[in-house]
Amino acid sequence: MILVDLRRFLNLLLFPATAALLMVLLDVTCARAAVVLNEVLYDPAGADGGGEFVEIVNTGPDPVSLGNIVLEFANGAVGDVWEVRWRATAAEVLGSGHRYLIVDRGWDEAVAADAVVALGLQNGPDAVRLRRGQEVLDLLGYGALEQEALFEGRPHAGAVGGRSLARRPDGVDTDHNDLDWHAAEEPTPGRPNVERWSYRLEDYQLTPPARSLAGEQFELLVSWRNDGLDLYPSVTGLLHDVHGAVLGGFTLAESAPGALVHGAVVWSSSAEGNVELHLALPRPGEGDTLRMRAGSAWTGPAPVRFSEVMAAPAAGGPEWIELEVPHDAVDLDLDRWSFADEGGGRRALPSRVLARGDRLVLTADEDGLAAWIRDLQAADVPWPCATADLSLFVDESPDGWPVLNNTASDGDPWADRLVIHDPQGVIVDWVAWGGEYPSPGTGRSLERIDGSVMMDLSRAWRSSTAAVGSTPGCPNSVNAPVSGSGLSASPTVFADGGTSLVFRLDRGETAWDLCVLDLDTRVVRSLGGDGLGPGPRTVVWNGTTDDGTAVAAGPWLVLLRTRDAAGRILRRNRIVVVRGLERP
Repeated sequence: MILVDLRRFLNLLLFPATAALLMVLLDVTCARAAVVLNEVLYDPAGADGGGEFVEIVNTGPDPVSLGNIVLEFANGAVGDVWEVRWRATAAEVLGSGHRYLIVDRGWDEAVAADAVVALGLQNGPDAVRLRRGQEVLDLLGYGALEQEALFEGRPHAGAVGGRSLARRPDGVDTDHNDLDWHAAEEPTPGRPNVERWSYRLEDYQLTPPARSLAGEQFELLVSWRNDGLDLYPSVTGLLHDVHGAVLGGFTLAESAPGALVHGAVVWSSSAEGNVELHLALPRPGEGDTLRMRAGSAWTGPAPVRFSEVMAAPAAGGPEWIELEVPHDAVDLDLDRWSFADEGGGRRALPSRVLARGDRLVLTADEDGLAAWIRDLQAADVPWPCATADLSLFVDESPDGWPVLNNTASDGDPWADRLVIHDPQGVIVDWVAWGGEYPSPGTGRSLERIDGSVMMDLSRAWRSSTAAVGSTPGCPNSVNAPVSGSGLSASPTVFADGGTSLVFRLDRGETAWDLCVLDLDTRVVRSLGGDGLGPGPRTVVWNGTTDDGTAVAAGPWLVLLRTRDAAGRILRRNRIVVVRGLERP
């Protein structure tokens, strides 16, 4: 208001020309003291077009005319040569404390712009400035600039990857670009760059990363940075889903500006699928709430899951994992799905459609896995199922293969962990091994137990009990149907297809061995054994002797022996199978 009264006084007492000159000088003085650059985004996330902006602010106590103020840009590679990007109209006035937003053509943000121009800023080293007449009102230089005409004090190092350069605090100008400006985590066009009370979410971790049953508990660990100007007192916050339903509460300790604090929320949700998580903190003295998103969690059955993992293959064999779409799920297109190991980047899954019940073996070396399977079959090693065409269920990762670790470092809960991400990046399934989790040993895979839940991985996964140490492309050996602990055969009369011998080790039984005898009780074929403890086993006998010769048609004895940890035989089971005549 003082500015308005002074203008009237000058118009009454002075000649018009003299009054106009003094008013221009007055405008220059007021603008120089009050109007400054406040935030600049020159490298938006994605394409620059339509995302760049420059925000100016009036820091003075009175409204200021923007007449004759221009925004200029200088290419640091060229030097002290300025190009006008925006020019204010004579009628524009900026109120005290108000912001003025200049945006690039194609601006599609929700924040309304005051001026839309072709900004054409560059990623540095470059500079922008506000000028009225010959007076430079404010100047920001960023990047490795040397000409003093392109910066104040020292140039700011710059900000890339969607981060803006913003004053901290808003509007404060000490004529030192390197000190007055900072690279903001999130651009704030039309809003304060720095609040009195504010937190920035530094990191969050969900334990476990997914649950296969809704209602099971998660723990969300959160790290916050006090990003405000004032001390933030101890407060109690809430975790809720996207619909506003409260999932849990947490308390944050008092923190000074710049301090890092931590919080933990134990929560659960009865919903199935993707649960989007939001955090809410009361803002002291403001009567409002600080809100931010903290990722998503998957609860309930996964659309695709890990079924088997070979992390430590025997010599000559490659690493591989097996995925499956559960029988009670729906057909799934794996396009834009991915997987990752602990500490590694995401790797795309092959663009395949898996029907319900389908398996996909993903490997570091498709040819190597196929050769390993063929070598075992050629050596007459019993295979856990009739192997299908490998091209139907084996593929290589299109983004290369992670290195699966087999030994846990000191203090680590596992040797390695694998996760599956859906197209939105949400983890829907995971498996860990080594350390505090089951570890199968060299040449033997981890297999998932049907009906298991993620809350207890020691129940969800077990070492493969297959004779070859794993079951790629076959039903998992730990899920073999067994009635009782005795020995059975299917079929009991077989010809060229062989027979599957099924049994289970009970509690206290540690090891087993299986062999085929003739009617004089002479061993004609040893079918192996293991010391993996209780659980189901399936061994296929293809009707040959140890030297690969086909046995004659007729009855044959199959003998199972189980032992305890000390090697004592606990039981013997015998059955008779019949080798029938070959089909003509």
